[in-house]
Amino acid sequence: ETAEISMSCFDRFLATSQGRDYLLNQYDFQLASITCLYIAIKVHEPMELGMKTICELSRGKYVVAQISRMEKEILISLQWKVNPPTIESFVQHYLMLLPSSLPAPVRGLLLDATQYLSELSTVDYDLFISYKPSVIGLAVVEYALKKIDNAQFSSSLKNKFIKNLRVVSGFSPSLEYILHESVFCPVVMKNTRKTTRSFTETLKSGCISESICMLTEYCQYALTT
Repeated sequence: ETAEISMSCFDRFLATSQGRDYLLNQYDFQLASITCLYIAIKVHEPMELGMKTICELSRGKYVVAQISRMEKEILISLQWKVNPPTIESFVQHYLMLLPSSLPAPVRGLLLDATQYLSELSTVDYDLFISYKPSVIGLAVVEYALKKIDNAQFSSSLKNKFIKNLRVVSGFSPSLEYILHESVFCPVVMKNTRKTTRSFTETLKSGCISESICMLTEYCQYALTT
């Protein structure tokens, strides 16, 4: 989720009059990218990555003073709006509509599936910037439901849940496009290979959370693109 917030801040910054210039220079573009990551971690993670650590992740490409100046410019450009709605937050709200009679193991299975699909949706940049988080969140939940066996979650309960879900979310016919498997399924298939590697070995090497490990990789990836 923090990586998604970082991407949102970065995308919105590049859309500002100050941020547009950063599209013209790869060095500045990457600086803005890792600084948005730093801001997202600083605001939303229980553990903060210091500016020195970010500089180390950049392999010495940037110094603390540059990160600090960039942070100030981004925050001013975004008017300090660094808590955007996320796919996962909408998914959590949608899942509150699940029937109370649904067994706990099935709830857990659905929760794991939606979390995984939310992460895949974030990896696909075209999908991420083309639709609102609320729309992608709805697509995530409905796609996950299709993968739950009717023996575990009866079709009648599924249909009732989907009906309530679409009423609450303000579902419109245009949303059928993203909900259709011809759009969302390829996103899943295309990105599955990118997210299957386990972070277990990294976690064993130090006392840092899994999300920090994932964000470290994101940062390193940003510096190579």
